[in-house]
Amino acid sequence: PDRHPGSGRRSADGRPDTGPKRPRGASGTPQALLRPRRDRFFTNFLTLQPYHPHSTMQHIAFLLPADASTPYGGYKVVFEYANRLTADGHKVTIVYPASFWFWRKSIRKKYRSIRRYLTGLRRRDYTANWFRLAPGIEEKWVWSLNECFVPKADIYVATACWTAGYLKRYRSVSPQNKFYLIQGYEVWWPHTEKQVLQSYRFPMQKIVISEWLQQIVCEMEGGGKLRTDT
Repeated sequence: PDRHPGSGRRSADGRPDTGPKRPRGASGTPQALLRPRRDRFFTNFLTLQPYHPHSTMQHIAFLLPADASTPYGGYKVVFEYANRLTADGHKVTIVYPASFWFWRKSIRKKYRSIRRYLTGLRRRDYTANWFRLAPGIEEKWVWSLNECFVPKADIYVATACWTAGYLKRYRSVSPQNKFYLIQGYEVWWPHTEKQVLQSYRFPMQKIVISEWLQQIVCEMEGGGKLRTDT
């Protein structure tokens, strides 16, 4: 039997009928991207005490641990969230740092960080060329994730253990506008297990993607509100 829908059939103009067409918008973008479903993550994420109580549009900044020149599964998840939030009318900025914990590095590694930052400014090779981000999403290349280098936003989302460490230090941002997206038990370099567990206690909103992660985070003391994307 034929495996493809519409095999062997022809349309009114005589061309092969390949089955139902995926609806697209005026720009050619699939409707699934233009009008994404509102799952539990977005419902919880956007209704937790908004920074501007009389406005529905939020400026959301995702703090990534490094540039996006290399494809990663965790990055892809963040980019999917960014596309859907943008389609819902929110402004999204994705922040890539050239360096982290610069003052802890050796002279040689400090030099590499400086060179990488300058190269990124010149070549713009920090962007996610392997993923199609929605129009309007801003990709920002910064020296580090210190608050003074990061664009102002209504909501900040940490996406890794050390990005949460930076976000915790943002003095002008209230805890209810700090989010920590936890996609795995990240006990690998440069984190230790102790550092990862400590990050689960930071005063910010926690979002996990599985029930087993939810259990680990809930076992830690002093965490913020927890949301599950399932």
